[in-house]
Amino acid sequence: MAAPYTTPGVYIVEKNAFPNSVVQVETALPVFIGFTQKATYNGKDLTNIPTRVDSLKQFEDYFGTGFVQKFTLADYAANDNPMIEASKIGLLASPGKMYQLVPAENDKLYYLYNAIRLFYINGGSTCYILSIGNYATDLTKDLFINAIGTLVYEQDPTMLLCPDALRLDNDGDYNDVMTAMLAHCANVQSRIAMFDVREGAVTKVDDITDKVLAFRTGVGQNFLNYGVAYFPWVNTSVIADTDLSFYNLDAASLTLLRGLLNPLDADLKAGTTRPAGTEEMKVPELALEPDPLKAQNIFDVAALLLVDSNVPTPDPAPEGYSHAQAVVDKRRAIDNSLRTLYPDYKLIIKAMTTYLNTMPVSAAMAGVYTAVDSSRGVWKAPANWSLNAVVSPTVSLSDKDQGRLNIDPTTGKSINVIRAFKGMGVMVWGARTLDGNSQDWRYINVRRTMIMIEQSVKLAAHAYVFEPNDANTWVTVKSAINSFLFNLWKQGALAGSVPDDAYQVLIGLGSTMTADDILDGYMNVTVLVSIVRPAEFIELTFQQQMQKS
Repeated sequence: MAAPYTTPGVYIVEKNAFPNSVVQVETALPVFIGFTQKATYNGKDLTNIPTRVDSLKQFEDYFGTGFVQKFTLADYAANDNPMIEASKIGLLASPGKMYQLVPAENDKLYYLYNAIRLFYINGGSTCYILSIGNYATDLTKDLFINAIGTLVYEQDPTMLLCPDALRLDNDGDYNDVMTAMLAHCANVQSRIAMFDVREGAVTKVDDITDKVLAFRTGVGQNFLNYGVAYFPWVNTSVIADTDLSFYNLDAASLTLLRGLLNPLDADLKAGTTRPAGTEEMKVPELALEPDPLKAQNIFDVAALLLVDSNVPTPDPAPEGYSHAQAVVDKRRAIDNSLRTLYPDYKLIIKAMTTYLNTMPVSAAMAGVYTAVDSSRGVWKAPANWSLNAVVSPTVSLSDKDQGRLNIDPTTGKSINVIRAFKGMGVMVWGARTLDGNSQDWRYINVRRTMIMIEQSVKLAAHAYVFEPNDANTWVTVKSAINSFLFNLWKQGALAGSVPDDAYQVLIGLGSTMTADDILDGYMNVTVLVSIVRPAEFIELTFQQQMQKS
């Protein structure tokens, strides 16, 4: 209808020549749920608020750094298994006695910070962080389950990870978190859940069966096509030995070390000689209040330095020199001295570093997904890809070992394996969802590509809500979806030598709708797509033939 013009003149009328297009949504945007050092920025509390983070530096600004794990030297019982278990990360011998280095009692590891580091090292970009508390917060499954529930209001994330849930006290609590993750992903239909096998840092092949069985049993039977699991854990180089020091030991261990490594007092046993350079070990310039007499030995100084308030700030202090910096400087000075004077001290640091560098691998895989999506596309299976800052899997698996993990005829709960290959490094060697027996959803790239297509078309279709449900609208909608799928086919996301073999869009009265549907306000669109699948098994056939000349 023409505008009701009243004044003679020339008028311009613009009309849209092109319909709204379908734009591909982001595909590699993980959300990490766990515990952080802090959760504040510019005075705003970020606890239980999904926060977008674009770099490790931004993460540290918002959420701080990692948990300071404490270790203790304990007696090594004679009847202990001679094999050093995961909790017995180092041994130290003294005349007639053995000691083992173990995590301090009631100290729990928190994986989130180092998981984020592993994510960025392996190609990660933007992610969301949902902090459910600081390192003093009690670790319970309800914190994770409640946090997962709040993500229903977030549209962006496409992957869900809960690395700190691996530290729950028992399999049952972790299982409840896993099933909550899968149910959430199936509800929102826009993301997948990524899992690690609990206590998956096994070092012996014989231990695999029990751990894998516990995982497969605990993850349940529902919504498996929205989940993907990886095994085993990996030995990484994320944490350097310079990141650790005597500060990671408790005071009792430092006292014990003084007697083992630096016997200066009257309790010297007959025949024990004073270590060379003992006189140089004294550090009077670092004598600290409140008890300067104690600070006549480097281990006593170290014990005092465990408490921040024992470290004085120089008076007068240089401009801008804070007490926190004074603490760092004095601890570094003592740590350097201990490393120089005591080879055994360096072995202890190495043992702690090795323990903390044993990490679940799903965060690295989130980074791999990001790298693969940006370089090849979400339709490329995220496998046959090397991992950065990963030295080795905790256990080496054979083809036969992997076969039992990759294919489970009974339940179909496939677990993707991390393997080391000579000359290739540590590789991701599996690309299946937990729904491994499904012809539709067996492969993770198929599941993620379908999520991308579904969410992209869904968002574009919002423009047509309340539009006339007639042929004009149907043609417009079909044209937009066809154009989107054609571009995906050209990029290699859809299988078919011609577009008609790769996809089909159906809409219209007598095709996808009845007259009653139109009266009820329904506009039904059917999209058929043929997504590319990976060549998981390549069979080469060789046969001899008769000589021809």
